[in-house]
Amino acid sequence: MVSRGAVSLCIAAALLFGGFARGQEQDDPYDLADRIDWVEAQLTWGSIEAVAVIVREGPGLEGVPLGEPTRDGDVWVRREVDGELALTIRAGAHEEAIARDVILAFRNEGEQQRLLDVSCSVPAPLRGAGWWDGHEVREPAAAEFPRFALALRAPISAAWGMDPDMFASDLRGVALALDPHCLLSVFATGAEAGEGGLQLSFRTRIVVDPGQTVTLPLVQYAFDGHFRERGAVQRWYEIFPDMFTVTPGTRPSLIGGGGYLFSRALTRELQWEEARRFGMGWEWAYCPAQTPGDWYADERFYDPEKGYAGDVDRHRNTVTGSLEDYRRDLRERFHDGWWRTNIAYYLLPHAADLSILEQFADGAIIGADGEPTKIKVGWIKPDSENRMTYPWGNS
Repeated sequence: MVSRGAVSLCIAAALLFGGFARGQEQDDPYDLADRIDWVEAQLTWGSIEAVAVIVREGPGLEGVPLGEPTRDGDVWVRREVDGELALTIRAGAHEEAIARDVILAFRNEGEQQRLLDVSCSVPAPLRGAGWWDGHEVREPAAAEFPRFALALRAPISAAWGMDPDMFASDLRGVALALDPHCLLSVFATGAEAGEGGLQLSFRTRIVVDPGQTVTLPLVQYAFDGHFRERGAVQRWYEIFPDMFTVTPGTRPSLIGGGGYLFSRALTRELQWEEARRFGMGWEWAYCPAQTPGDWYADERFYDPEKGYAGDVDRHRNTVTGSLEDYRRDLRERFHDGWWRTNIAYYLLPHAADLSILEQFADGAIIGADGEPTKIKVGWIKPDSENRMTYPWGNS
């Protein structure tokens, strides 16, 4: 027997999803043939003339004057006034996606290294616009580099609001984002209010060596504003499916949710029941390394008196032994876990102990005081002197 309450719930759900489907079809048609006119209308504000670029240089952020552009179709070239920097701006339809590529290329034709601070902005002509900075919804603000600015942040500046030429209930979205194939060490997003809406911006810092060309690939796109930042992220996924699609043949347990299965050798099989109940596919296996920065110890850095965590997930080094003891412990710990629970070799690549950085000085992030930047201690290893590090592209 089905209760009247259950019937009412089913009817309400049908109305809700039916209304959603009709609204989606009207606002943002999925069929490519039906979308062309809508997309072209959204991208009229995306002409190359609307792409603004500001270039500053060095710690003092001195402005780099750029001359008037020379244009060849969808490509603009602007040269530094009395200087040796050339900027190429290319704006055109993204391949196999409804979006516009905005690609900036900086060429250093001189003999000195250039340390550039680059900002690119595009208009978002929306009334009553809300803004998402890649991490949280907040009031529009200039793109700045506060400490920990990259923490859990997507490289997207997204706005949504009412199209000035459409009905009041018709929400549109506009975003400026980084092509995820490009790796950056730092970035910031911004939005500034102006006549007719917001100006969305993306900012980063690049180093251009003599004779080198460094490319900053951005993408500008429209999305369904009813879903706010979620719509912006979903469209970003759709534009770059190769970056956000699971590789065929991937072990299913790597795709599911994760957790912290606190178990040790005597209770290892409890992983099975805990993972089954909570639907976990992997566990943290927190901080198995003896010393941050030396993520899989060798003879150079291993300290037999310092010890290691042992078979229990913990922050502290409590078991002493030789290097081979340590490695055997790791093999047993990561091999003996339940096969349907992947045990992650958890590490924090942005942190390293001072003893490591003494031998790899170019891996340290130097602060304003000229010293390696401090980082929280305790949630990595309480017996470490940890500092911020950038461990790629150096010794």
